[in-house]
Amino acid sequence: MLTSQRSGPWAGVLLFVLILATASFFGLLLGAEMHILVALFLMALLALPMMYLALYGFQDHSGWLLASGFCLMYIAQMLQSKGVPIGYAMEFVVFVFILSSLRQLLRVAKDDAALRWMILLFAGYLALLVISSLLGRSRPRAAAWQLQYTLKLPLMFTLGMLIVHGERATATLRTIVAWSWLFFVPFLALEMAAPGLFIKLMGYTSDVHVNPVLGMGGRLRGPFSHSGYMALMCGLLGATAAVQWMGGHGRRWLALAALYTLMVVSTGQRQELASLLLVYVLFFTIGARRHMSWLLFGAVIGAAVLAVASLYLEHNPFQEILLQWGGGRNSQLSERGVLTQQGLAVADKYFPLGAGLGTYGSAGAQKFDLSLMVDLGFNRYWWFRQGMFIVDTYWPSIAAEGGYIACALLLVMFAVMWLVVYRRAVRAQGETQAILLVALAALTLALANSPTSAVISDPRGVFVFWLLAGCAWRASVAARVAAPVTAVANRATSADPNRHNAPADLSYTFRPHRPSAPITLRTQ
Repeated sequence: MLTSQRSGPWAGVLLFVLILATASFFGLLLGAEMHILVALFLMALLALPMMYLALYGFQDHSGWLLASGFCLMYIAQMLQSKGVPIGYAMEFVVFVFILSSLRQLLRVAKDDAALRWMILLFAGYLALLVISSLLGRSRPRAAAWQLQYTLKLPLMFTLGMLIVHGERATATLRTIVAWSWLFFVPFLALEMAAPGLFIKLMGYTSDVHVNPVLGMGGRLRGPFSHSGYMALMCGLLGATAAVQWMGGHGRRWLALAALYTLMVVSTGQRQELASLLLVYVLFFTIGARRHMSWLLFGAVIGAAVLAVASLYLEHNPFQEILLQWGGGRNSQLSERGVLTQQGLAVADKYFPLGAGLGTYGSAGAQKFDLSLMVDLGFNRYWWFRQGMFIVDTYWPSIAAEGGYIACALLLVMFAVMWLVVYRRAVRAQGETQAILLVALAALTLALANSPTSAVISDPRGVFVFWLLAGCAWRASVAARVAAPVTAVANRATSADPNRHNAPADLSYTFRPHRPSAPITLRTQ
């Protein structure tokens, strides 16, 4: 349920007058047979509720924003190969509700010093980007495009703060995780049984290779435009299912986590799979932190076994990556290796501020200005000459366009965000801990893939990831603020038995869940 934050005693009267005037005007247009005006009026009428919520803010108590995000990501990926730009709908939502989300961000920041530090770090990063664009070689259109692209990431995070974590929002998330596999399986089955027919229906993808994880078969992408997108999404769904199992909701969630993990393996995406395994390791250490000494011992033994086994394995899934990045004899740099190497060279040349927004390896450069890349000799690469240049790196572009200092500020901001979420996930209880663990998984998956992919800032790949992070952050701050109030109310009630029916002052502002035991690993 979406609820507005603005109301008053005359709200009902004004709403009645508005409905009466609207109906009268609509009737006059129909009577005059002004069909074009009728269509325009209906479009404006449909836009009014959204504009009202955008201006005055709303609170999503049922998780409809989250459910819409998942649906938009699924549909956008399906239709991307057909040239239908549904993905822009997510960007539209991000910028339409910018006033509401920023207002909520400031409310949360008042009670959270860590969030204020993150805002300060990102503001410094953004200021350096603007200065580098003014003093560097940025072109106006390319710089403006890249600036709005840069703002998507924090705005997705703040948009998630409009989701109020509670029983209804949690139920919505569980429903999505419980049934998304039914949407994926038919596509995967068709892709394996009739790959030719699948390509005709879903469109061709350049990622047609042998699955490097299994050493056989192809890389499956299901309903997505690329196997990397499917690996990320299934990784998030698998991690969320694992959190539900850790919370004691039944073994079927463990089976779901295994199913989504198998889907990640079927994509052949090694980095996404390694990121998901890292998430599972984090969950295990959090759930079994009382046995940390045994965990460390097991980790050392496991690393030693893997190191010895790698010497005798004929199939090394990471050998290709090492060769593409120049590791080995007769190796040839891949597109990512070239973009990274040249990006660091640009950062050195334009030290300390960088070349400016929209100049190298970013969406703005790809769309409006490739002059710097041409000057660097990228025309000698066939993939660049044939228009196959893809934004396939993240940090080299940040360093090249904003300089090493801006890159360091952004890196520190991400580190603060991840560490705070991890610390709060360890200390929280009940459903607050569950949503923090889901957010920890989302952040880990996105950040662990950022060295070789710019998907961390692409709404088509991580829209719901940042929504979950923002929702969890708000829930953690609300729980921390409500805890002292609850403690004071309990002490007052115990001191004066006659006040047991008196409500706490903030009971209508914060409604935390009843405290429960921290999440621990189930060993059954």
